[in-house]
Amino acid sequence: MGLGKHEEHREDRINLVYLDIGNKRKAWADLHFPLIENRTTRQQVDYWLHSTGICEPEIYRLGFEHNNCSGGCVRAGKKQWKKLYDLLPEVYADREKDGGRVYGATQQTRNYF
Repeated sequence: MGLGKHEEHREDRINLVYLDIGNKRKAWADLHFPLIENRTTRQQVDYWLHSTGICEPEIYRLGFEHNNCSGGCVRAGKKQWKKLYDLLPEVYADREKDGGRVYGATQQTRNYF
C-alpha cells in the first residue's frame, strides 16, 4: 500500500480491516507497506518521481494535501471542500451532483460536521 512513514498510524487499522474481511471470506490478503517498511520519506518519493520525469499531479500543485478523488473525497474536511469550490468549481459541481444521486437513492443525509 502507498502509505508513507508519516502515515504509520494507519497501518494497524488497515491490517485489522483486511483481517476482518479475510475472516468473513476465508481468504486473507498479504499486505505490505514498503514505504513504511523502508522508512521512505515524502521528500525521497518526490525526488524519485522528479528523477524519472513523472510530473507531480495538478491537485498537489494547487495546494491540496491529498490526491484522492480529484480533491473531492467524501472524507475531505471543510477547508478542502472550500478549496475545491474555489479552485476547481467543475469538480466541486460534479461531486455535488454525486451527493444528490446518493441522497435520491437512499433518502438519507449525514452531517459529519
